[in-house]
Formats: sequence, structure tokens, C-alpha cells
Amino acid sequence: MASCVLSRLPKKAIPDIRTLEPSKLIPSDFVDLSGRSPVAYNARLADNSRIRTVSALYYAYALGDNARFPTDTRGFLYFHAPSREVRFRLLASNDPRHFAKGTDLALPSGEAWCLKTAVLATRARAAGFRALLRQDGVRMDALAESSSHRPATQPSLWQRRKHAHRVTRLGETFPVQFASRQISLAVGTPAALVSWKSPFTRSVQPQDSGQALIAFERSPLPEHRGRRVLVLRVHKISGKPQLRPERKALPNHHLYMPKEGSLIYRKKRGASLRPEPWSYDLDVQRRRVSDRVFEMFRKLWDDDVS
Repeated sequence: MASCVLSRLPKKAIPDIRTLEPSKLIPSDFVDLSGRSPVAYNARLADNSRIRTVSALYYAYALGDNARFPTDTRGFLYFHAPSREVRFRLLASNDPRHFAKGTDLALPSGEAWCLKTAVLATRARAAGFRALLRQDGVRMDALAESSSHRPATQPSLWQRRKHAHRVTRLGETFPVQFASRQISLAVGTPAALVSWKSPFTRSVQPQDSGQALIAFERSPLPEHRGRRVLVLRVHKISGKPQLRPERKALPNHHLYMPKEGSLIYRKKRGASLRPEPWSYDLDVQRRRVSDRVFEMFRKLWDDDVS
């Protein structure tokens, strides 16, 4: 029965992209990426032929492949000629005459979201965009050449994905999207890469597209006194999170809701209904000497001078 209901739910349409040239945009080029990941697209050429590209657009690799585009990601995909990148121009309406008044979609780091030159020139997921750019008069040979001459020190896509957010000390904030299942960080100096389960997976709705700036700190809680326990504190929230429906019916359900200035709480493992703060006990985990997460968290603790 449930599968029948799910099969009748409307699916979000795959957007048709007909141009990436801002001066040629029309209202039908307006697309809505809100809460989606990954996003497929169709490149519709002048002869009405179609190039379909699946798993093409992601919001932020550093937040995980399933990181969804933020709420209200509506506007136009376009080619930003100065940087030779495809960007997303946020607009409240589908009228391209207001294009100049819009702003570009940003990543949690504050940088503009984009498909970089190297991706446009070489990656399969940009094949439709390459065809549209040729149609719009962009010299693809020049694009490929500029990509091949990028500095050797520029990180690869994999490195950018993993090194985007670096934490060198306790109290240093980093962004987490509520929709992400995993967190990846470059921890310490020199940096080592660690990934672990998001602290929000047992509290807020997984489809929520809000995000927060959070930071590790030594636990101030009485029950952790005398032990090496790390907790997470919320410093800033962008986009209001929503509690899972089952959390709202529980006692002290307000503790599950992330709040600026407060520790992160989640459902306690097992049958207990009591929320517990997210914590990482280094004294309990020390037996797992091969645990990469433990080694990096221990380094943060040991390097803390506060």
C-alpha cells in the first residue's frame, strides 16, 4: 500500500536548459533546485535535440554527495565569462530582465557555487553545458586550454572536496548542512582527513536544507568532569531546521532543536526517550587505536591550550 502511495507522488521535473548566455535567457529557463541533490538536467539545443545528463549538479562536495541545495535556490544557470565558470543567479521571479539585481548562489564558505573551468572542459556531467556553450559562441578550445594550464598547485576535485573545511583547534567553527549524513573535515596541522556521521541525523529532518556553523569544545557538563570528552556547540544557524515528527511527541522535545549558543542534542541510543548531548569520549575510544577519528580528535584535545 505504501509503495503505491509513493509511486503516485509527483516527481520534480528535470530542468531544460536552452542557453547559458545571460542576454538570451527567457522565463522558461528559470529553474528550481531547492532541496535537491544530485540534479539532472536536459540541454535543449537550437535544433530541439536533447542531451540529458544525470547526477550532474551537487551543492557542496565537502558536505557529502547527498548535500542538498538550500531552500529558495531558484533562478538561472549561466556562464560567468570573467571566471569562465557556470554559476547560479538567485532571483525571486522568473523575469530575466531582473538578472542584474540578483545574487549568485554561495557555498557555506562564502565562495560562489560554480562548475569550474576544468569541469566544464572535461567532465561527462558537463557535456550538455559544453554543447550549449558552443551554441552560445564560447570557444571551447580556449576553455580547454585555460583548464590545462591551471597551476600545478591547484587542488584536484577530490582534494577540494576533502580539504574545503579545515579545523586546527577547538572552538574553530565549520559548516554542517542538516541534510548531510556525513561530515568530512581536514583536522590538525598538518591536516588529516576524517569523516563521521552527522550529529543531526538523530534529531532534525534529513530533507531539511538549512545549515549551521558548529565547533568542537571540551565538555562543560558535570557528568563529564575529569574525562576527555568533546561536545559540539551551535554558533550560527542559517535556515530554520525542522524536527522529525516523532521527536515532537517526546518529553523535552525542545532539546532536540538546534539553537544558537547551545550544545547539539540528539536522541539517546536504545529505548530511552531522553535527549543526550552529542559527545565523543576519548577515554572510551582510546582502545580503538586504529580509529582515525579518535586520533584526530585526540590531537585537537592535546593541542588545545585553553
